[in-house]
Amino acid sequence: MILEAKDIHKSYSGPAGSHVLRGVTLSLDAQESIAIMGRSGEGKSTLLQILGTLDFPDEGTLVIGGEEALPSRFNELRSQSIGFIFQSFYLLEDFSVLENLLMPARIARVPCGKGSAAYARALTLLERVGMSQHAHQPAKQLSGGEKQRVAFARALCMDPKLILADEPTGNLDYTTAESIHHLLMSLVKEEGKSLVIVTHNQELANMCDRQYTLREGLLHLA
Repeated sequence: MILEAKDIHKSYSGPAGSHVLRGVTLSLDAQESIAIMGRSGEGKSTLLQILGTLDFPDEGTLVIGGEEALPSRFNELRSQSIGFIFQSFYLLEDFSVLENLLMPARIARVPCGKGSAAYARALTLLERVGMSQHAHQPAKQLSGGEKQRVAFARALCMDPKLILADEPTGNLDYTTAESIHHLLMSLVKEEGKSLVIVTHNQELANMCDRQYTLREGLLHLA
């Protein structure tokens, strides 16, 4: 099992405080994909951030790759086991496409110069997402669809077991989004990754092995 979340709770304090997650339990096997849907404000992104060790649950346990995800290991888990894809791409606009792909390796202090395994993998991934010709082009010159292709490749560059995607095509037009959906799912399958995707797009959700709806703090199998 790649991911197991048990009885996850999350509340926010303040005047408009709320109990967003009320005991979420979820498991994900190797090479399995699941979609999480639901209305805005139900806590889908919050849950994804907790699954990706970007946020802390108030209660519950999280197991990634068979080991409990403790705060002391969050940075290690993110760099070695998890790849993130976001709606807003989060590319470094003044860096080249290739430099963006290699940034996770640099952060993890993995050799990424010419001749390194990371460099070779980055070039291979760019080819697979159809972006080889843009390798040395600044990210700011790319279209939205091209930026998301680069973001997909970057998420895979460190060869993580788990891919977490938050509305990955929410900023794209319908035609571009449709092609990106197929690219994402084919990459996940070919690379043998596990995927959790938060989306409002029913067509994308239908491509996954399982679908859940997050409602009133709990996951419901669709």
